[in-house]
Amino acid sequence: MRDQAQAPALVGASGEIDLDTVPSLRRALAAALEAHREVVRDLSEVTFMDCAGMGALVRARNQCRPVRRSPGPVRGRPLRGCGSSSSPVCTDA
Repeated sequence: MRDQAQAPALVGASGEIDLDTVPSLRRALAAALEAHREVVRDLSEVTFMDCAGMGALVRARNQCRPVRRSPGPVRGRPLRGCGSSSSPVCTDA
């Protein structure tokens, strides 16, 4: 049986990610990165993301080694502007 820390953590978000809602996303990403070797972001239900949300994703990405996965058409657009064309699976270096 896999140890829980070895199982990937799924961090999902939905609706709008902006200055008001980004603290909960930051906490979820930080907790997942601390407790798991792999973190998968699911942004498929996100309808809007401002620069605060992008900052949270970039900060989390900078704490891990990305493994490329294919994004959906809507999820991939904002990430291309930050130099990433796909949603990463974060893994310890």
